[in-house]
Amino acid sequence: MNKKCQQYILRTLYVALLLVGCVTAFSACSNNDDEILIDYYLHINSQEDISISSTDQEQGTMSAGSNVLARTIEDLRVAIRENYPVPTTQGDDSKVGAACDDIYYSYKAQFGQLEKNTICVATLYRVYRIDGIIRSSTCLRVYHFGYIPPVF
Repeated sequence: MNKKCQQYILRTLYVALLLVGCVTAFSACSNNDDEILIDYYLHINSQEDISISSTDQEQGTMSAGSNVLARTIEDLRVAIRENYPVPTTQGDDSKVGAACDDIYYSYKAQFGQLEKNTICVATLYRVYRIDGIIRSSTCLRVYHFGYIPPVF
C-alpha cells in the first residue's frame, strides 16, 4: 500500500472518529426534551351549555338548573389545578381523584336522583406530555351528571 493511500485511510478514520465524537457530545449536552410529564385533564361531553364566567359566580347572578352543573364542572377544574398545579414526572392520581370525587359526590348527594337523565359526562384523564404535547392518556374517573327536563 502506498503512502498516499495510507494517509487517505487515516484521514478518513480521523474524520469518522471526529464526527462520531461530535454526535456523541451533542447528544450528551442537549437538554432532555423527551421527558414525559404527567398532567390531568377533564373532558366534558354535555348536551347543555355549561359555560360560566367568574363574574357570574362573584356577583351571584347564577340561576338554577344547568348553572349548578356549570359551577360543579368549574369546581372540578379548579380542584385539579389546586391539587396538581404543575406537571411532574410522578403524577398524583389519588390526590387529584379524591378532590374530584369529593366535588362529584357532593353534587350527587343533592342531585343524584337526576343521574338517570344524564346530560353531561365529565371524564378525568391522566395525560402523558412530551414537549408539551399530549402523547397518550389514561381514563381515571367518569362522572355522570343528570338534569330534570324543563316542563312546558
